[in-house]
Amino acid sequence: MAVMAITYFIHSLEFPRYVLIALVGMFGFAALGAASVRSTALRVAFAIGLAYLSVGPVRDRINNSREAAWHDATILAARETTAGEQVAVFPAWLKNVVRFYMPLERRSDAVGMQSEKCSSAPVMVLSGRGVISDQEFVAAQACYPRLIARLQMVEVRGR
Repeated sequence: MAVMAITYFIHSLEFPRYVLIALVGMFGFAALGAASVRSTALRVAFAIGLAYLSVGPVRDRINNSREAAWHDATILAARETTAGEQVAVFPAWLKNVVRFYMPLERRSDAVGMQSEKCSSAPVMVLSGRGVISDQEFVAAQACYPRLIARLQMVEVRGR
């Protein structure tokens, strides 16, 4: 229920199975820790301290999410193309991220681009430096020379 509430009301979680594993483990260790402390006042103090220390980083992570850049890049790429036109994604293994943020009727338009050849798609969503090698980055830029938008670790490029 906690994962569903977070996903629907605060921030979408893309990998529910990992989130479930993390939450179940976290709550299990928290319950074990709480059971080992005999004093109720000390348990309450630990819970308040944990919540106090957690609120700042969680708020910062939600407000400065890297996933927002992928969402914005996908929306820009969808606007630059019409229904049925492909949107290339490089590296190819990130095509499912673009599919996740693509409108439901256009999810099949996102296709992975192989590094050795240019795609025929008019627009490409390119993962930034540090994720792929500089040679691959330059080769992808050569296929799509027009910069549409540069976001955090993601670029949208056109022909």
